[in-house]
Amino acid sequence: MEIKLDGRRRAAAPLELFRRAHEEADGGELTSAGESGHRQSVDTPHALRARGETHAEAGRWREALAAFNAALSAASPCSNHLSFDAAEVHELKAQTLLALGDDWGAARAATDATRTDELYVPGFHTLGRALRNMGELILALQQLERAEVLCGGRGANGDAAVEVAEDVSEAEKLLTVGFVLLAQRSGQMPERVEDAVRAFRTHAAGDDDPMQE
Repeated sequence: MEIKLDGRRRAAAPLELFRRAHEEADGGELTSAGESGHRQSVDTPHALRARGETHAEAGRWREALAAFNAALSAASPCSNHLSFDAAEVHELKAQTLLALGDDWGAARAATDATRTDELYVPGFHTLGRALRNMGELILALQQLERAEVLCGGRGANGDAAVEVAEDVSEAEKLLTVGFVLLAQRSGQMPERVEDAVRAFRTHAAGDDDPMQE
């Protein structure tokens, strides 16, 4: 699923953004409050996550963000919620921030997802997208390519692998276009653009952790 923000930027959602999850989780379902028609839920991390997903599906992004933040707070390290996947919720939060146009916040939330689970593909994928929206194409490619490796490498099958590969290709094209424009303006167009871009990436690449404090 893809969320189009405007004509210049887009933030495509990994497959897990809106899937219904944790049906088996304690307190994860909304319960009736009698004839009043109001529904209430126990504020467990699972219930708060489910509430956030419901808001996100309806496009209520600020309500979704509040619910995801509350879920993460409720599932603090001192709490006994072993089945709660914090990496997934950090990534859901990142997707929500992308929808709100907060690319920096989305990058931080996605970084939290990757730090929580170093093998979580959607975290690296969303981080790459956020960095791409910020114009940090080299850093974006680092994260997208990491997601690609975790998916099984270039050419791997599966919807997630295909989505990652598409975003890698797009980021590579954007970087090449930007490099060519700079080269034209400087009057120093290289004979082999592809090799020059590769060398530029190697020279310009910084720390692997783009959100290091």
